[in-house]
Amino acid sequence: VMRVAAAVGACCSFSLVDAFGRRPAVLAVASLMFAGGLVMASAVGMSQLLVGRALAGLGVGLSSCVTNMYIAELSPAAVRGQLGAWAPMMGQLGILMAFAVPSAFAPLGESALRAMLGLVAVPAGTVLALRGRLPETPAWLVAEGRSEDALAALRRLFPNVSERALHAEVRALVEGDRASAGSTEGFCSFVWKHARALRAGVALNVLQQVTGVNVILYFGPEVLTLAGFTDTQAVMCLAATNAGLIAVVYCFSVVIDAWGRRFVAIVGSLGTMMGLAILAVGFFSRAQGWHIHAGVWSLFGIFWFRAVYAFSLAPLPYIMTVELLPQEVRAIGAGLSWTINWTCNVLVCQTFPMLQAALTVPLGADMAASVLFVGYFVCTAAALCVVFAVLPETAGARLGAVKA
Repeated sequence: VMRVAAAVGACCSFSLVDAFGRRPAVLAVASLMFAGGLVMASAVGMSQLLVGRALAGLGVGLSSCVTNMYIAELSPAAVRGQLGAWAPMMGQLGILMAFAVPSAFAPLGESALRAMLGLVAVPAGTVLALRGRLPETPAWLVAEGRSEDALAALRRLFPNVSERALHAEVRALVEGDRASAGSTEGFCSFVWKHARALRAGVALNVLQQVTGVNVILYFGPEVLTLAGFTDTQAVMCLAATNAGLIAVVYCFSVVIDAWGRRFVAIVGSLGTMMGLAILAVGFFSRAQGWHIHAGVWSLFGIFWFRAVYAFSLAPLPYIMTVELLPQEVRAIGAGLSWTINWTCNVLVCQTFPMLQAALTVPLGADMAASVLFVGYFVCTAAALCVVFAVLPETAGARLGAVKA
């Protein structure tokens, strides 16, 4: 329910951010997640719990587009990648907390589950409480003909920058807006005119999901249990891995503006494919009866996959999707790309247990897992070929200046 609602939220995001602005859209995300947390925590039946999950899912889908756009339009070009990486870094921190929270809330007894479900309202409520500190983005204000408000927003964001530099930034935004004046487009004309940029954004988002990352994320304990680990060992290994990945994403944020997006995407994809190959070999080894090595291969494969993925394909769509398109169509392009991202997420996660069950009958559980990881390897290779052909470099360029 939550993933389907996220796809719906991403699909609806572009109309919200264009009509009302980036700041109201961020507050709408926080409101949905706050309401979803409260509804889930107070649920008295399955129907109410599903409603809460749907509300939170809508917020997650909206945030995937809105939050990244908000950060990108507030950030100077030289550090846009570094600041944009903070969103996936916080997501990684949330995954780590998900391993620790059940133990921390265990003393609450029967109320522990309600407390955990309601915890999502805490960060959302914090955003709502600090809403006075959230300015509107100067790019959207200029597009709406509110240059003075854009200048005021820049003063809030960069209080130590000279007035001359701030006025020059507003003039640059105005010139960029004039260059696209009168270019408000319908969906069909948008797809036709910006086909290459759209292909790049969609390909990058598809590549992120067809690696099977959410199979490892959602079914990680089951994957390690299948490889011979106990439940406790599997959870501890994954928790330790997630703790290390926070440092990995931080390292990404430090180097992404210097190394460039395209280079990291290509090298990271190749590294991710290596992790999938290691996992496939690990389960193949187990299927052949080489049990001593199978657990080591599987654990190392998951660690390598997650580390390389966290350094590349996990944060890149958050940063690049909004960099590929000009201001007047940025929202619709990002919304479409993230809708496809969440749709792929749903398809991969729903098909994994079905394919595993279908292949286990003729092949056995270990060989079935090996075949599935080979399948994700092939899908990743195919998506990488498309990304290699269409993805431009966006590092250091002003928003809207990239020629995809």
